[in-house]
Amino acid sequence: MKIEIAESLFYSWLRHVKECLIVQNNWKASPAWTLKRVAELQDLFKDVRTEFEFKFHQIIFDIDAEKDPKAALEKKFHQVIKQGECDAIGFALREGKPVYYAVDVAFHENGLNYHGVGGNVSDRKVVEKCVRTALSLYGYFEAEEAEIVFASPSISPGVYNLLPSRIDFLNDFFHRAGLNYTFRIIGNNAFSTEVIDPIRIVSGKVHDTAELFMRAYQLLNLLGYFLPPVSAKGTGRKGTTGKKGKGAAISALPNPTAAVPDAAAYGALLVGQIAKSALRNMLESGLVPDEEIEKLTTIEESKVIFGITEPVLAEKGGRRYYAAPLKIKGKEYYLSNDWKVAHKQKLIDWIKAHPEAEEYIYSLDAMPEEPEDDEEE
Repeated sequence: MKIEIAESLFYSWLRHVKECLIVQNNWKASPAWTLKRVAELQDLFKDVRTEFEFKFHQIIFDIDAEKDPKAALEKKFHQVIKQGECDAIGFALREGKPVYYAVDVAFHENGLNYHGVGGNVSDRKVVEKCVRTALSLYGYFEAEEAEIVFASPSISPGVYNLLPSRIDFLNDFFHRAGLNYTFRIIGNNAFSTEVIDPIRIVSGKVHDTAELFMRAYQLLNLLGYFLPPVSAKGTGRKGTTGKKGKGAAISALPNPTAAVPDAAAYGALLVGQIAKSALRNMLESGLVPDEEIEKLTTIEESKVIFGITEPVLAEKGGRRYYAAPLKIKGKEYYLSNDWKVAHKQKLIDWIKAHPEAEEYIYSLDAMPEEPEDDEEE
């Protein structure tokens, strides 16, 4: 089975950013499956066509209605369901409730361009893809809650400016139908800030060789791209200062793109992911001032800064701390894992207030370790 690099990208995004427990690329409905809620789906299909045409004076799922409009509509419905597919689909649990994610991604080097009668019909095709996916999720999975994404790194202004109103229409239509479905467009700059950068932040803990995009990114890290310059303080992190004080080979390589991520990249992550990846790496960089580290070891300052009810850093671990310790200038600490949604913005603000250390948020921990040196001191 062929996997495109953009599809592999969203496989990693669903797994590690959206924390989906099950992810599949190139999902397609099986003809052996039983479609459920058929009458309800047919009503949704008919109504979404009618309302969309009324609002935008544009026809989706065009049919040949000259002889028998009702029969033509039913035929088109079954054709659309039969063609149900998407580039990546994921299943997650949120507070014990199932949530489905479905992504279609289009990588057109010259900008999103679906041709049809009348030229570029990309806005209509995007709507059709989103509706088809929504009907498939409801008919095959009986999904009550879902996020349906259409993504493209390059969408021309002419098309991009049309899409928000179409997506707003879909969100409103399906919510009125009683389904908690959220439709989103991730394109142009948002493709970097909401997809690429969040994956870069959490990539250090991933060791799965089946994830093509992730391994390609890690290879570029190994060659020195995307990395911040080596800290003069020498932190002992993999890929910066090697074991026994030896400089790793990549430390002398070029660093063309060491920019810190936009705040939107953190917004795409869960608060625990930000703490476990970005905050940990910043603290281990050795560039957070000693007085700031001292504040994070007290209940009072941790509560003032983040709203958290125990020290962010503790010398002893426990139930409310991540099991793996971190090292700050040679001293070992445990990082709190008791992060809530209410703490998220304060955590992002703190990160952004320390730009020198923020350059080190992209973890190198997934890079292969150098073998132990057997020679004696």
